[in-house]
Amino acid sequence: MRKALASLLLALAAPPAFAQAWLTLGPLMLGMPRAQVLERMPLLNCQGNRCHVLVPLACGHLRPGAEREGCTKPFLIAGVEPTLWSLEFMDGRLASIYITLPARHFDKVAAALAFQYGAPTEQRPAAAKAAESRRLAWEDATGVLIAVDRAGGSDVTALSLSTRSHAELQRKRDKPAAGS
Repeated sequence: MRKALASLLLALAAPPAFAQAWLTLGPLMLGMPRAQVLERMPLLNCQGNRCHVLVPLACGHLRPGAEREGCTKPFLIAGVEPTLWSLEFMDGRLASIYITLPARHFDKVAAALAFQYGAPTEQRPAAAKAAESRRLAWEDATGVLIAVDRAGGSDVTALSLSTRSHAELQRKRDKPAAGS
């Protein structure tokens, strides 16, 4: 009985999976309540469970200097100004972050991610005629972080951070229907 009670108390005291520090990207952490996300990034444009901001458009009207730096600072990744932040919420909590940056910054961003999260759990080098030239992934039971250089053959680096449940839901959505 005591053992069962101790196990229950330990389970209740344990932080939820999304509270793990590695599930952060920029100023956001997966599992954050929507209101807290919007407080940290007030320039987001939201429709339903999705929010986004095109950073150059949101901050582009500001002259270089303190005012522009103040606008872009919440969006910086490894000191690099992203082009796009796109977020998705599940049950009122942040479940997915997708960011695009200029591809010329992939090495800088990848080094910062490796410093913060450790060695990637998966690495794919550049492949001849591949749509993406490099792919790094960090994955555990709670979430998935993927960095792709030249995503889709473009001049863009893409970062994607998702809770495990959101990543699996996304895979099901992206999987073509059988027989089509």
